[in-house]
Amino acid sequence: MACSSVSTAASSEEVKKEQRLIDVMFLCDEWKSSKGGLSTFNREFAMNLAETTTGSMKIHCYVSQSDDRDREDAKQHGVNLITAEAVPGSRDYLDWLKVPPPELQHPHVVIGHGRKLGTPAYHIQRATSCKWIQFVHVFCEDLGKYKNTTTAATDTIEENEEKHKMEIELCRAADAVVAVGSRLQEKYSRSLLNVKVEIITPGIFGNFSNESKLAVDRSVVKKFNLFMFGRATLEDLSLKGYDIVANAIGSLGKNFQLTFVGSSPGEHRKVEQWFLDNTCINRNQLTIRGYCSKQEELKMMFCQSDLVALPSRTEGFGLVSVEAISAGVPILVSDESGIAEALQKVKGGKAVIVGSDEDADEWARRIRAISEESAEVREANALKFRENYRKAFSWRTECEKFKGMLERLMQKAPADDEVNIITEVEDLKPTESINQSTTSISEPVACQRADDQRASAKSTSMGGASHTGKEDIQALKERAFSLIVVNYLETTPPQCSDERNKFMEYLEKMQLIMKGFRSGSLVITVKCESLQILDELWKDYSSGHLGEVIQNCLVTEKILKELNLVEMKLKTTLDKEEYNTCKVYFERVGCRDALSAQSYFINTEDEAQLERWKQNTEVVESEKGKSTSPILEMSSIGDEKEGEELQETIKGIFPLPPSVSSDTNDKPEGISMKLQGTDGVNWGRVAAVTGGAVVTGAAAVVAAPGVLGAAGFTAGGVAAGSIAAAAQSAIYGGFTGGVFSLLQSAGAAGIGLAGNAAIGAAGASVGGALSDLGARLYGSRVKTIKLLICGGGSDAHAFAGIASSQKETEVRVLTLYQDEAERWSSAMQTQDLEIKVHHKGQEPTFIKSKSVSITKNPDEALRDIDFVVFVLPAFAHEDYLIALKPYINPGMTLIGFPGGPGFEFQVHYALDEAAQQCTILNFESSPWICRTTEFGVKCEVLGTKKILFGAIKRGSEKPKKDPVSNLQYLLGPLPVLDVSGHMLGVQLMSVNAYLHTSIMYGQWKDWDGDTLDEPPLFYCGLTEVAATFLSSVSEEIVKIKEAVEIKTREEMSKVVHIHMWHLRRYGDDIVDRSTLKTAIQTNAAYQTIQHPVKKDRDGKLRPDFTCRYLTEDVPYGLVVIRGIAEIVGLHTPNIDNLLRWCQQKMGKEYLVNSKVIVSDVNQDGSLEILAIDNSGNIACMDLNGKLVSVAI
Repeated sequence: MACSSVSTAASSEEVKKEQRLIDVMFLCDEWKSSKGGLSTFNREFAMNLAETTTGSMKIHCYVSQSDDRDREDAKQHGVNLITAEAVPGSRDYLDWLKVPPPELQHPHVVIGHGRKLGTPAYHIQRATSCKWIQFVHVFCEDLGKYKNTTTAATDTIEENEEKHKMEIELCRAADAVVAVGSRLQEKYSRSLLNVKVEIITPGIFGNFSNESKLAVDRSVVKKFNLFMFGRATLEDLSLKGYDIVANAIGSLGKNFQLTFVGSSPGEHRKVEQWFLDNTCINRNQLTIRGYCSKQEELKMMFCQSDLVALPSRTEGFGLVSVEAISAGVPILVSDESGIAEALQKVKGGKAVIVGSDEDADEWARRIRAISEESAEVREANALKFRENYRKAFSWRTECEKFKGMLERLMQKAPADDEVNIITEVEDLKPTESINQSTTSISEPVACQRADDQRASAKSTSMGGASHTGKEDIQALKERAFSLIVVNYLETTPPQCSDERNKFMEYLEKMQLIMKGFRSGSLVITVKCESLQILDELWKDYSSGHLGEVIQNCLVTEKILKELNLVEMKLKTTLDKEEYNTCKVYFERVGCRDALSAQSYFINTEDEAQLERWKQNTEVVESEKGKSTSPILEMSSIGDEKEGEELQETIKGIFPLPPSVSSDTNDKPEGISMKLQGTDGVNWGRVAAVTGGAVVTGAAAVVAAPGVLGAAGFTAGGVAAGSIAAAAQSAIYGGFTGGVFSLLQSAGAAGIGLAGNAAIGAAGASVGGALSDLGARLYGSRVKTIKLLICGGGSDAHAFAGIASSQKETEVRVLTLYQDEAERWSSAMQTQDLEIKVHHKGQEPTFIKSKSVSITKNPDEALRDIDFVVFVLPAFAHEDYLIALKPYINPGMTLIGFPGGPGFEFQVHYALDEAAQQCTILNFESSPWICRTTEFGVKCEVLGTKKILFGAIKRGSEKPKKDPVSNLQYLLGPLPVLDVSGHMLGVQLMSVNAYLHTSIMYGQWKDWDGDTLDEPPLFYCGLTEVAATFLSSVSEEIVKIKEAVEIKTREEMSKVVHIHMWHLRRYGDDIVDRSTLKTAIQTNAAYQTIQHPVKKDRDGKLRPDFTCRYLTEDVPYGLVVIRGIAEIVGLHTPNIDNLLRWCQQKMGKEYLVNSKVIVSDVNQDGSLEILAIDNSGNIACMDLNGKLVSVAI
């Protein structure tokens, strides 16, 4: 069984350009911070980059040592922590990092830090041909000025000059250089001529930003305590300026104390003596502590401090200051530090910079001024300053900047399925000096873009010349390549199809795509569509045939004549490392990507289903197409004028290859495909031709897996095997095609069919250009989307209003409850259905729609319906499914929004055989947080999720319309639907099951029975204890996921800790993202929601334990998840405690003696999960004890 993995992070504002997930590997000696600020920076940057690049990059950290806690912590933050294996014969952990890890033998990018970790990065780059980014953290020449020498023979200035040279050597060898802070950027830019030094400035550290300084009772604290943090050896104490602050504290008297945190083991007394010998501080004022690497201890010390100082005489950056700022502690920093330069850009930053060089009196004055403020004022100012720093330097902004740098860096190199054919001049013989000895080129000249070369070549005289001397010979060789490029461009334009040179014909025969070329030495980048093609290319190169083709085709008589040459011999090289890298790539993903599982019409789980679909597809191949070169053809069926407009638009977006004829009258007929049952739809037509195969219609991918790439659909940076980012953008930007099918192929970005338009996405620029085009061409050519919404609650109101506002949609609502249908219908006779949608930081928008049909008749509701969406409590699913069963038709799509754990089981149980012919989608949660303000006519959407994770179970009958793309169209831009992975993943990520219940538990577990004056806030009232408990429950969910992955061998990476879930689902709606507690409390969508309460006979308020948070989320959520844990043999003490408390409040018994029992589970209508078989299917028991096996 295969699962597709789809990246849906694209939006109308920003289209992702990655052709595949980029593997980025950080190098560090540890995950913790026991060895200083470099480790801290590496960890924080990797975690934040992982969060920012979800869906486009995969972040790894390769360390020499780690433990289980490290690996779990990294995993919770989206980082794959890899521990190096020991190298035999070496005790140096840095040697271990020089060997690429078996788990990641071919990273795309490796990131090194400084001298120590730059060298391993160099070795990995050499071994894997990946890109290498070098970070610089210190400027050694500055350090040498102030370091104390430990021996008379050591010259610290000379020693650090040598270290500086080593840093520069590494930077020059790297593909890119990044400095931490602007101070280092400026210094390294002067040392690295012609190298652009990028900059990253660290943001706020989330793990420090949730502590309250007033946790210390300041009313009993009489002395002012200043802390200095570092990891200083004795030779660094003066460098760090610790004596400056010690002198200041000593001069202020006994009410001021200094705590130095940073002594090495066994060095405390020596460090203390240094302070006493070199400063005026009193022993009673001084406390020495060892270096602190544990985050919790460091937080505690920040709480103990009144002020943190960074008095360095020179400092590359000063990361401890950012930690202090993050903790809400007042700081003072030296103006000779990198952090000081950063703080110049922060509001209020100049006030914390001490500018007087080595002036203890100035430091004393500044320290005294801060001490005279009250503790409350100091904390308030520090917290305000933290927010100012966050605004100036956010991790998200810095990581987005770095992500762009990575993307640009990757674009400079061939992708995994591309290789470079390098051609150089080996010999040439000028006419005027035939006997002149041959000159061999061993080093290519600097490359230049072909179009620039063409311009310069045209301005060069073409007459004969006397070729004497090495400089003239070299110039002649450069000019030769200029003419080759010009010849290629001028003799093979689109209008001159008969003059194609043989090299292009060779490329066509080999099904290679010429991606580009550079001159100097001629570098031709070609894209291989399969391992077979790659091997054929290598065979031709090894036999010399490729060199002969290039020689014969590029060195023409015209070029020899213009250069006054008798002979010019070319040398062609195809790098073996590139060949091997490309081969490994195809071996890894060839089978999986040949037919993308996400292309809805291809289900690798069921070959018989694929055969049935193929039998319903008519394929006709024309003779004319068999000898046609790769072209892209766009035309229209029906309205020829609109088709011409579309074709011209596409030409502007996709430059045609030089071998492509622009004469549309000369286009091949190719292979025509027509889907049965679509006669009423005026489908757009896309033709992608290679080797004579023209593919049209929605079935293009099935007919020719390699066609789209050869035609120019080469992903353009969009992830292989994912929905085309540009196509996604077209949807969100206004594409109104109801039959928008999203198809993929190996290396192909995808095709979208929208009304009369069929567009393949091959570049980031396509999305915006196609948005308006899709809307203009839509018209009436697409059959109306018919949607049935089951339910009458808030979600039903929201979805009915939003979906019915879209063009060409027919929305019906089925509600079986009492008089809801009559009330809703009656209300809409006189009023529009109005949806008020809130947006963070903006005025709300209003959606008004009236075209909604409300009914309680299942037959009337289901007539000709394409999609049935269940937006009602899980306990009501069965009633609706049974009512709908007689009217269910093959090809319908049933959608749980959310379905909750076990939704697909309920569908199969209620519908029996009818379920086999339907497609089932289940989503983790509702798209919105909403509430009905006036039944039938007004609904308020308080918040909209950014992403919604779901999974699909394909039926035996092809759906009437593509489910995912049409559902996305009905919802609008947000949430972005990520339909990928395994159904079990959706069950485990049904967060309501443990989010709602854990919050109820945290609020009411110690309730003493007293009545309430008003309902407490549900989310915003989350306590620290409840947040910690919820986090523990979520950690057990992740462990269940890992056990299921082992059992089913399915990838379920979308199941993440609930903190990460909130950050991904709500994005910028969350103000404070630092902890789970703050992420929930500051989520804009959660602000006004209260705990469910009920009034007793006296009108007093009490918690309502009959609310849906328990009656739905427990039996239809938490119990099912606990059942899965039982199946895989995982102990879940926190979930068990939660479930026992819930069942006690509900008067039920779901868990007895640590076992899930049948009685109360079945009474509530949920299904008992019994086993997971070897194929990953789940066996479950229905209400009557009947065994149901559901393949998921």
